[in-house]
Amino acid sequence: MTELEARRRGQAPWRGRIDHGRRRIDQLQRSHGGRAAQLDRPERVAERLHRLERRERDERLRDLFLQQTETSERQLRRINQASADWNLGGFYREINLPTTGLLFVHPRHQKNVTYRAGMIRDVGNARCRVLGFEERSQTTIVRSVRGYNVPLKGYVCVDVAGVILSTRLDLPERHTFRGAMETTYTRHERANVLVPDRMWEWYQLPQPMSDGTPVYIETLATYSNLRSFTVTTSETVK
Repeated sequence: MTELEARRRGQAPWRGRIDHGRRRIDQLQRSHGGRAAQLDRPERVAERLHRLERRERDERLRDLFLQQTETSERQLRRINQASADWNLGGFYREINLPTTGLLFVHPRHQKNVTYRAGMIRDVGNARCRVLGFEERSQTTIVRSVRGYNVPLKGYVCVDVAGVILSTRLDLPERHTFRGAMETTYTRHERANVLVPDRMWEWYQLPQPMSDGTPVYIETLATYSNLRSFTVTTSETVK
């Protein structure tokens, strides 16, 4: 029924949307052990529906991380690929995350990476030691879209307490395209660890545009409105 037909019959044009919203709310609330909603105004129905659907989505995402099965890994991979579609520039990439550089100093990967101590430098108001790294393993942390290994190098800046203040990754042109990502971290009153503050990245593609103009992309991301979530799980061993 169109809105014009609804007006002719003396019905509100949004009545069908409210009824659909009520049915969806009842379905979600029953799945969460709640009671049916008694809502009349369309904006209240939409607000409640949005809140319940967001909770359902968050719970599905939490389950994907906790299950750690092949199916959940494939689903998380698809989510990551869909997120990469929002990147600026006309090329695909999914490693431009503010925590990617930390993987190269993670204990799980240290045996495949060589390190070298560098100079002293300042990051903000703090002094730190530059610790360079380079992958030497045949199986690398990052791979290309076609599945080829992409050995990376870069550095982390570590203060005297062993806290990482910044990271940098350099992309090798012969494996992918020229580029770099640099992330700085800062303290936040809501967290007991450093959190990403800003991430700067640049890329130069090997193929120019149709008129011969080189393709160069540079972006700067800043992070704010930090929020924390608590997840409680239980496990029964039979």
